[in-house]
Amino acid sequence: MIFRVIKEEEGALFYMGVAISKRTQKKAVDRNRIKRQLRVIIKEHESLFTFPGKGMLLFKGKKHKSTLSLMKEAKDLFDNLN
Repeated sequence: MIFRVIKEEEGALFYMGVAISKRTQKKAVDRNRIKRQLRVIIKEHESLFTFPGKGMLLFKGKKHKSTLSLMKEAKDLFDNLN
């Protein structure tokens, strides 16, 4: 998983997006499931994004992961944010 952030000087909101490569996950059902899992994780860690800017969470794995394992991996990424 890759997490990219652009902090901005102006504005009051933080926008976040998720993306999954069609090359690694062939079926749309699988891509949509992982996107839903990532959006849930972002909502749970919403309090970390108090600064204005934009962010993108990219899933680069080939294997299906459980929500808990994705959550642990995302928490490690979000901890390096500050």
